[in-house]
Amino acid sequence: MEKIKTQFVALYRPKVILWTGIFIIVVMCLFPPWVLYGSQFVGYVFLFSNGRTLPYAAHIDLVRLILQCAIVGLITGALLYALKDKKKTGSCPACRWNSRGRGRFHSLSYGLLRVNNSL
Repeated sequence: MEKIKTQFVALYRPKVILWTGIFIIVVMCLFPPWVLYGSQFVGYVFLFSNGRTLPYAAHIDLVRLILQCAIVGLITGALLYALKDKKKTGSCPACRWNSRGRGRFHSLSYGLLRVNNSL
């Protein structure tokens, strides 16, 4: 039972990390950083607030927003890369041959055999 639970967690962990990263980026874009024209930071305010909580001269700080999104994207990508299965070296599900040289032909023949056997 423990093995099934471990396989389930390992299967869905990358999806959870990816969707968490996407959620964080969406929330950051809904609450962007605002600055005044004199480069004075105003804060993070809801995008569609119609300017009720902001001074008239405030605008979105795109440089800071893009930098924040890039940092979250890099962290998400690094986590996904760290969780990548290092045991799989080839593309053939039947074995773990290297995908260079013989491995490519083996993968092709395995796919053809699988199609022929399914008929």
